[in-house]
Amino acid sequence: MSFKSVEKTAENQVSVEMTIDAETFKKAVDDEIRKEGKRITVPGFRKGKAPKAIIEKEYGRKAFYESALDSVFPDVYEKDIKDNNVEAVDNPVEFKINTIDETGVELSFKVDVKPEVKIDDYKGIEAEKAEVVVTDEDVENELKKQQEDNARFTEVERPVESGDIATIDYKGRIDGKEFAGGSAEDYDLTIGSGSFIPGFEDQLIGHKTGEEFDITVKFPSDYGAEDLAGKEAVFSIKIKEVKIKELPALDDDFAKDVSEFDTIDELRADTKKNITEARENQAETDFRNNVLDKLSEKVTNTIPNGMTQRAVQDMMNEFDYNLRMSQGVSLEQYMKYTGMTEQYFAQLYHDRAEKNVKVDLALEYISKAENIEASDEEYEEEVNTLAKNYNMEPDKFKEAVSKETILDNIIRRKTIDLVVKAAVATAPKPEEKKDDESEKADSSDDKKEDSSEEKTEE
Repeated sequence: MSFKSVEKTAENQVSVEMTIDAETFKKAVDDEIRKEGKRITVPGFRKGKAPKAIIEKEYGRKAFYESALDSVFPDVYEKDIKDNNVEAVDNPVEFKINTIDETGVELSFKVDVKPEVKIDDYKGIEAEKAEVVVTDEDVENELKKQQEDNARFTEVERPVESGDIATIDYKGRIDGKEFAGGSAEDYDLTIGSGSFIPGFEDQLIGHKTGEEFDITVKFPSDYGAEDLAGKEAVFSIKIKEVKIKELPALDDDFAKDVSEFDTIDELRADTKKNITEARENQAETDFRNNVLDKLSEKVTNTIPNGMTQRAVQDMMNEFDYNLRMSQGVSLEQYMKYTGMTEQYFAQLYHDRAEKNVKVDLALEYISKAENIEASDEEYEEEVNTLAKNYNMEPDKFKEAVSKETILDNIIRRKTIDLVVKAAVATAPKPEEKKDDESEKADSSDDKKEDSSEEKTEE
């Protein structure tokens, strides 16, 4: 059994003629007869109890050729594409059986293969890198966040004012009937925050703890829930507590309370250092991504659809994983809630997926051109690091993840490092200011797109 011939018939496609020898095919037919014999009934025998010879006589061996070929082909195909260094990226198409009998099988098909990429100028890529600047205002804003995190809340015995936190029970009704999402108990509402629909928070001002009263509001006509949009609602309110938020002073005592430092000046200096480091790391990450984007543009090959679709599926799987970890819902549930479809995600991710494929192809070419390899020491170090991240024993991690996968990841990372170190950082281009006419045109186009989307959803 082997590939008789492999001929390139298109940019990323080969035509293959393949044989399956008599011994292999005969065994596959015998196996199918035994397997199917357990399901079929032969006159004079209980179901599944007829001898193999009787089944052959009753049905003939040819009746099992097709299922035998379906059974044996995948393993034979996988072995042969490896033996012949055919890097298939999709399932065979235009499948044709030329001959099939007890002497074996001869068949032909076409299959998409990995593009042959060649890049000469992967060193010295120019890509934008942001300059890191941290102002005094940035530092003060960060300290204000720490103030907010360490604020104290004190109950007051006076009517509600703007800026207060009112703990309330509320129950909403439209035409005398309660509606979904219109009720809550012990809800802390910051007056003036704009958290609720217009008019709701303002009507709480002036009322005291213990008061119960009704307010009337009208949902905006463009409210997200269509069954509420534009409708008037009456809310029964009970004020259970009124609190004010007190921020600590930004002084030495504050520094001692929230950090290891004795003075506010030391805390300011450390805050600036941390902001600078975070922005430098982000700038470096963005630069690496920009370099890889530029690298992808150097791959001019047409990408087979199968490779792009697999990359799309990888991105969807990653999105599914992140949803499960962060929100406890699956992608399937998310699509059900939002009304989105797999087709929508496929379109959304297509361009990014194709770019990812081009990056992978480019890195694979460069790693071979530069003879980049991963040593046994690097492999062990990588295993220990990843096993620790996943809270696993190194030996268990080796059983779960193939050595080839880990080595490929090391080589990929080393190749990226090589390309990025050789890249040239350039200043980001200033954003172009649009004139009034172009802004109007863009706004008009946006409205047209919105209208089109609404019609599609309907």
